[in-house]
Amino acid sequence: MISGVEFYKLTVKSFKVISPYQAKNGKVLKNKWNNFLWKIIFGFPVSRKEFPESFIPTNMKAVMYVYNKDIIGDYDLPKEHSTFIFGGTINLDYPKNAMKNPKNKKSEEELISENERFLEVQLKEIKKVIPKVLNL
Repeated sequence: MISGVEFYKLTVKSFKVISPYQAKNGKVLKNKWNNFLWKIIFGFPVSRKEFPESFIPTNMKAVMYVYNKDIIGDYDLPKEHSTFIFGGTINLDYPKNAMKNPKNKKSEEELISENERFLEVQLKEIKKVIPKVLNL
């Protein structure tokens, strides 16, 4: 329940995507999203010697809140029945990869816990946004 409204909560525990990581002297991401503004918002590629390949397949976890809403009369949205999906993701490979960093001082268990806490922070914050977006 979010703001008194029932949402479906979906968890996808493991799915692979291609990371946008770019290794030095590796392949370069070339698409309309790889522009200066995108890099300002999300950061410039930082190459690391322990990861010599670009676009590493990455194992992810996602938690999503799904809601169906009849939006007739809501002038900011299409006038039809719509499904809204809100959620967060974490990189399940992060702990294993962070262990390769010589500057890392945390155990793998600490990194796994940190990763899960990051997902919980995302979900906590999205629950604050949902009522405003859906006028609940």
